[in-house]
Amino acid sequence: MRDAHLLLERLSAAMGGVPIEVDDHGSAGVLLSDGSTIGLQIDSQVNELWLYADLGALPDQPELPEELLQMQLFGRHTGGGAIAIGPGLDGSEHLVL
Repeated sequence: MRDAHLLLERLSAAMGGVPIEVDDHGSAGVLLSDGSTIGLQIDSQVNELWLYADLGALPDQPELPEELLQMQLFGRHTGGGAIAIGPGLDGSEHLVL
């Protein structure tokens, strides 16, 4: 079953028909008209498609972990998403939603 890949094809069609091609790791990035990028990740083992937003490099702020935890309380201020520290689209540590 390839439902995640079918969903990616439908997303591509809805965004103007330009194919979204994932790399060998199942990753892709889609540049939006406002200049922001949405990351996509297919996990074929569990047949899931994940979408995430790269929020940028980690700022040098000691209070950042506390603020991130406050933002995530019940999904308020994150639209129900989760903020994490992970690899950005450039491979360096970034905040991702």
